[in-house]
Amino acid sequence: MRTGVVRAPRARRLAAGTMIVARQRLVGSNYRKRLRGEMIGAYGGKCSCCAETIQEFLTLEHLEGGGREHRRNVGYNGQAQLVDLKRQGWPSGYTILCLNCNIAKGRHGTCPHTWSPTERFVD
Repeated sequence: MRTGVVRAPRARRLAAGTMIVARQRLVGSNYRKRLRGEMIGAYGGKCSCCAETIQEFLTLEHLEGGGREHRRNVGYNGQAQLVDLKRQGWPSGYTILCLNCNIAKGRHGTCPHTWSPTERFVD
């Protein structure tokens, strides 16, 4: 018979472990939100094309291209890119675009907001 340390029942140990994991996820989620908010603030706080300000729509734009290379160097998740930019002091060469403007710029080279009315419906 063992003497000394009395272990909690298995169910209680598992519940405690689950609570720890949930807390770590919450802390990580809050950190990512704060980091993203810092990035948006550092690069102007709105879409540089259409002035959209809803944070859920805003994305990071590499002005000189190079987004693929940046992801390759620091990691393929968005948090790794933001941590890298924060360590560098939010360097120039980046801006904020809303997702619509960012996708249009990637597909067409420019955003439709910059097109003249005659250019908009021409393929």
